[in-house]
Amino acid sequence: MFTFLNRPYPHEITLRSMLATAVMFGLFVAAFLFLFQPFGIQVLGDKKALVCLGFGALCAVAIILMNGLIPSLFPKAFQEQNWTVGKEILWSLAHCAVIGFGNSLYVVWLGMGAWTWELFLTFEVYTVAVGLFPITVSTLLREVRLNRIYREQSSELTTHLHQSEVPHVPVTLPSDNKNEALTLDPDSLLYLESTDNYVTVYYLKEDVAEKVILRSTLKAQEEALAEIPGMFRAHKSYVVNCNRITNVSGNAQGYKLQLEGVETVIPVSRKQNEELRRRVW
Repeated sequence: MFTFLNRPYPHEITLRSMLATAVMFGLFVAAFLFLFQPFGIQVLGDKKALVCLGFGALCAVAIILMNGLIPSLFPKAFQEQNWTVGKEILWSLAHCAVIGFGNSLYVVWLGMGAWTWELFLTFEVYTVAVGLFPITVSTLLREVRLNRIYREQSSELTTHLHQSEVPHVPVTLPSDNKNEALTLDPDSLLYLESTDNYVTVYYLKEDVAEKVILRSTLKAQEEALAEIPGMFRAHKSYVVNCNRITNVSGNAQGYKLQLEGVETVIPVSRKQNEELRRRVW
């Protein structure tokens, strides 16, 4: 019944987007309170605007703390490949709950009320209730819009896939342990995946997918492959051989690449969208 809550949803926190969101919602909260004057704000007279700005500032600080602190403490819980519509809604409502708590403390600090559980629950219920409908609707609408865009564009990209000429000159992929360096035909490469201080190299050997783990960085491998046509840094953790892409798919999180001979689906960072189009068009 609620399968739409399990649909993939984008979740990529950058400093710029976090600050922009904090400022936008802080100003919205300040304006909303100034116009509708709940919580007895109307009796504050000339101080009304300043107090409303204080509520907005609390909202902005809560958003910055939530997005700057919690994902860094629990990174696995916030990995984009596992992020869904339901998680996005719950995470946004968690912001509302924290903002409600901060607002209740602010009211007590202003002397507009005494701390009680009733005051706390009033702010929590009011803040979450106000946020529930717009958060849910905006999240669902964004998922539908992004999903449609990426599905349509990925289908078009698949029809334009083409092979680039790759010189059959062996290339050596470096390793911190020089005895483990891997030399192969670049055309046999499928993709490289970075995990901590290691890079896993996936390649074809007699038409069978094989893998080798090298102690290295993905940047070092990318530099070793810099002169090889078709090598594409699709994601912070992946370099792929565009000649081995068999299908481009997409959902609200962006483009996904299917490669020859492997089941793993490679994500494409949204900042690399234009570069992907240039490579495969």
